[in-house]
Amino acid sequence: MSIKISKDGITFEVDTADELEVVLRALRHTTQAISNPITAINLTSTVGAKSLSEFYQDMEQDSRQRRVIMALRNRPEGMTDYELRSLLGLESGPALGGVLGALTKAANKAGLSSSDIIETRIGQDKSGFATYLYRLTDKMREAIENVK
Repeated sequence: MSIKISKDGITFEVDTADELEVVLRALRHTTQAISNPITAINLTSTVGAKSLSEFYQDMEQDSRQRRVIMALRNRPEGMTDYELRSLLGLESGPALGGVLGALTKAANKAGLSSSDIIETRIGQDKSGFATYLYRLTDKMREAIENVK
């Protein structure tokens, strides 16, 4: 699926939601004047619940990726990066990035996108530092609702 974004006469074309996130992050942090900054874009996927369920069932039972999905299933409001790191026993953001990167790679291999599985939002903690909030997409939650 190719995604095109046009802003102030410039068109960006990306192939994945992850690439889109990189472009959006760059646009938000650019020093160039942008009259109407992009704040959010919702992507709609055509993935059916059965393929998401199969993806989950095919994951190794004790994998960290499956533990992330189970944790997010149990917390519909989502979890911060700190909460996920604590749950998995990881000490740093890059370590969590490795786990989520492996999840993305497995999703891509199955013909899915990470945006079919997990939604990521960027916010700020009380100290003003960037923090990430992760939650399962509604489709993923529905697909694994009755799966152990």
